[in-house]
Amino acid sequence: ESAVITASVEGIGSINIEVTVLEPQIVCPVNSVDISKGNYKYVYTTLKNIPSSDLIVWESSDLSKAEFVTSGTSNRTVRVVAKDYGTATITGYLGSKESGISVSFQVNVPYPIINVNNTMQTVKVGKHKFVTASTQNMASEDHVEWMVDNPAILSIAASGSKNSKVTFTGLGEGDAVITGTVPGGNSVSIFVHVTK
Repeated sequence: ESAVITASVEGIGSINIEVTVLEPQIVCPVNSVDISKGNYKYVYTTLKNIPSSDLIVWESSDLSKAEFVTSGTSNRTVRVVAKDYGTATITGYLGSKESGISVSFQVNVPYPIINVNNTMQTVKVGKHKFVTASTQNMASEDHVEWMVDNPAILSIAASGSKNSKVTFTGLGEGDAVITGTVPGGNSVSIFVHVTK
């Protein structure tokens, strides 16, 4: 918005001065950040047309997913910590919510993904084999949960880092399915045929 101020002196003339009021803003260079569970990232904001002494007050839509610590002049630096899988929105307000001046960004904590190279296996009764799964976005404290749909045909045992390795032993002739599941529900199935 702008306004014109006119100053005049009788007999000498007048002068017009245009005054423009600049819109105050909190500027954030990102709309979203991806952070693996248990890790953190810094987000840096700037103040535009606002005194540098004014504070930004921050909040998280879900502190169980993403929490934060602020630092720097006016709390412009936000250290975001990914607490659990899912999403949260971090919002900063100039002074308070009532100011009407805010900025937001989304924090994405991606769910783990699991894969195996060979989903079709054959094993003889009394023998064993193993398959090692690869995982992405898995926090160090999480692990793969393995299950078998037909324990009379096949027994399983998990081992390795994050239980990524499953060893299976043929108990009787037939077919069984081993399923590996990671937090958030992503899974992979291994189809096993047991022969004599």
